[in-house]
Amino acid sequence: MSYHANISMVKYLVSEIMPRVWVNRPQVKLVIVGKDPTPEIRALGEDSRITVTGTVDDIRPYLWKATAAVVPLVYGAGIQNKILEAMACETPVITTSKTLSSLHVISGDDILVADSADEFSQAITGILDSKTLQSKVGGNGGKYVRKHHSWNAIAKQMLACYTLPIRQS
Repeated sequence: MSYHANISMVKYLVSEIMPRVWVNRPQVKLVIVGKDPTPEIRALGEDSRITVTGTVDDIRPYLWKATAAVVPLVYGAGIQNKILEAMACETPVITTSKTLSSLHVISGDDILVADSADEFSQAITGILDSKTLQSKVGGNGGKYVRKHHSWNAIAKQMLACYTLPIRQS
């Protein structure tokens, strides 16, 4: 939580997205999990609806308990491990289209995509309201990670890079 992209993401989540959710769902809790949160991020925990954990030994129990993993990255590049970790735990993920350039997921099936504060708040509310949607997106996300990002899948990709076809003369 000390990386500038994550700081911007959390500030956007707390200032723009969650107030829209809290209008109709004041009981919703936000848990911010991440190593070395800045003083600004730690201060968000003064709101009784927000918990800032700091470093944890294992992220999985937090993801297993979560209704959704909300990742409104405003900017960033490459594969976002936080998204893959949540998907691997079968936690439904709501993220921006910007984070998907390295993934081959299907929006609405494997993951939910939102690019504005209104879209995020609607997606969060939709997940909160539907156990069926939670199960579908979480389950499909887990299947996606096992199929495309498991050690076996990555090893096959690596072998394909190093295996050259034999030329016939």
